[in-house]
Amino acid sequence: MKLVSRFLIVLSVAIAFSAVASGDAVAQAFHCDEWRAADFLISLDACSYTGGGSGFYRFHNGHTQPVRINFSMEFVRGNPIQGSTNVPANGTSGNASCFNCGYMNGGLHSWTLQRTLFPGNPGYF
Repeated sequence: MKLVSRFLIVLSVAIAFSAVASGDAVAQAFHCDEWRAADFLISLDACSYTGGGSGFYRFHNGHTQPVRINFSMEFVRGNPIQGSTNVPANGTSGNASCFNCGYMNGGLHSWTLQRTLFPGNPGYF
């Protein structure tokens, strides 16, 4: 019985790793909506995990140099937030946890790009 249990554990781990490696498990783990800023080079993905109880957000930078952005986010059920983050040149910020981004919690209503700072600008760090 122990041998069968160990085999099933090894088999399930192998299946999980192959799904992640192929991208199937990752692609189906959440749903994102893209929100573009007025300059079209900065965008925000507001993502909800499959269960809808939570999510995350991340920023994309289409500029050829890194940026520090200041932003505010308004959610359907209130609880606005303000923040700032660095985003690499032609890259994506890390995922930031966001309870209100989950569709069961209302999701994102709107966001505002308040300021974009480039290296050398006061306030960029």
